[in-house]
Amino acid sequence: ATARYLAALAGTATVALVGAFRRWIGDVGALVAAALVAISPSVLYFSRFGREDSLMGLLEVALLLVAMSWLTRPSRWHPLAAGALLAAAFATKETTFIVGAVTASYLVALTVAQAWRRRGRAAAPPLTVVRALRGPGGRWWLLGAGAFALVFSALFSVGFTEPGGIVDGAVDGIDYWLSQQPVNRGSMPWPFYVVLLVAYEWPIVLLALGGLVRVARRPTPALGLVAWTAAGNLVVYSWASERFPWLVVHPLLPMLLLAGLAAQRLWDERGTTVLPVAIGAALVLVILGTNAVRVVYREPSNPRQLLSAVQTTDAVPALRDRVESIAAAAPPDAPPRIIVDTTDSATWPWAWYLRDLPVAYVDLAADPGAATGADVVIAMAPNVPALVAPPEGWRAQPFDHRAWWLPDWDHAGAGDWLRWFATRETFNPTGATEGVLLERVGIPGGASSS
Repeated sequence: ATARYLAALAGTATVALVGAFRRWIGDVGALVAAALVAISPSVLYFSRFGREDSLMGLLEVALLLVAMSWLTRPSRWHPLAAGALLAAAFATKETTFIVGAVTASYLVALTVAQAWRRRGRAAAPPLTVVRALRGPGGRWWLLGAGAFALVFSALFSVGFTEPGGIVDGAVDGIDYWLSQQPVNRGSMPWPFYVVLLVAYEWPIVLLALGGLVRVARRPTPALGLVAWTAAGNLVVYSWASERFPWLVVHPLLPMLLLAGLAAQRLWDERGTTVLPVAIGAALVLVILGTNAVRVVYREPSNPRQLLSAVQTTDAVPALRDRVESIAAAAPPDAPPRIIVDTTDSATWPWAWYLRDLPVAYVDLAADPGAATGADVVIAMAPNVPALVAPPEGWRAQPFDHRAWWLPDWDHAGAGDWLRWFATRETFNPTGATEGVLLERVGIPGGASSS
């Protein structure tokens, strides 16, 4: 659980930070957006997940806030804040390059559009981006560059103890990301994020579309950036061939702000009664809350949930308890000999669960003899026939180590997807890596002696 504290804290901070957007999306809009961040199934799931995407989401929201403030009213503090946040984002996740590319493309598009509309007007005010760039002044731009360099260097050099990390941080992240594009890690096609959003977040998507219409009808540079970021992130992440469910957070977060903007408009146009708005809000809460409870709390490792990707199954903690009971029943001077198979990266999560026990980690596919004489062996199923059983024999308990579902995108029809949306019933089999817990018969604390 401690490994997920940072993700949980970042998710909580994101909820609070959304309140700062009320200047652009209104008081009610900011409150609704914050509530949606708190109950969004995807954001909530990955705020309880031992990955960096929750923290990266917080940094993206903070950078978006700074950029919107900068476009609205340039100030001297903007380069400092942007530089420090951007450096922290680079140290968190290589998708910062996407953040930079999407934002830069918007600034270029905004400048071109404004210049086109103002052509021939001699007294036209300065372009928004030009005004924003000039606003802080050269001295504060230098300070902002210094803030970026300081934070970037401190983080990538581990507090200036590993200077070589600075160069690695500048090139290794993007090199690795680019190298993964031909591989298609995740094995999902380009509509993957659209499917996730429709399956888990469809009330937010509908509200976000309403917010997009609001921005199109009454555009401002700041709100235009939100809309551009939402659409741009969805396009870029769908285009990039490395597709995993945790990446859906990045297009979703700006959509949540657009949803808040739509909620503000609905509130402003409510008329004399709030009943329709209250009913709509209750329906959104019930739908999102039901989806969130199901995937986050009831079925977080169920492969039928596409948010789960590949997860350790619920059988593993129970087997951990079994191994710990065997170790606890052994004499202090004669602990059991425990072998864990490392084939197919099966070391994890045993390396964490059994960290306090005397465990040997061996690739039993390459060295099956290493398990000879062991009291407990956690092996991958294909390796078991090659293992030498003790004279007493083994008690074997098969289990699924990890489980996943790769939808058959090429052959699934509309009815298959509708059934999955409604019931999470898969239309092709799920997959798993199969393992076997082997206990020496008669070992103290084992199943046969309990």
